[in-house]
Amino acid sequence: MTRVRPPTKFQTTITMVFRLVSIGMVPIAATVPSALSLYWLTSSTFGLIQNLTLLSTKMKRLFKIPKTSNELENPYQHLINCTKNRLKIS
Repeated sequence: MTRVRPPTKFQTTITMVFRLVSIGMVPIAATVPSALSLYWLTSSTFGLIQNLTLLSTKMKRLFKIPKTSNELENPYQHLINCTKNRLKIS
């Protein structure tokens, strides 16, 4: 949702495949030991926090990640707007 350009057909297809795999993981997650589910939850949460942190331009400069041509000035506001549009919230 932080991309400015529309996704290609390949990207859309891969996104749908991963969504289907995620849905398919629900029955598997329901049958595995709780420690594995806790690991998956922790790992996913850490990945989400890492991605949200690296959206920040301040953090990118802190870690010496060079500025790109499609870098947004207000990435969090863009993410909120895209989420509102996708959920049809005004």
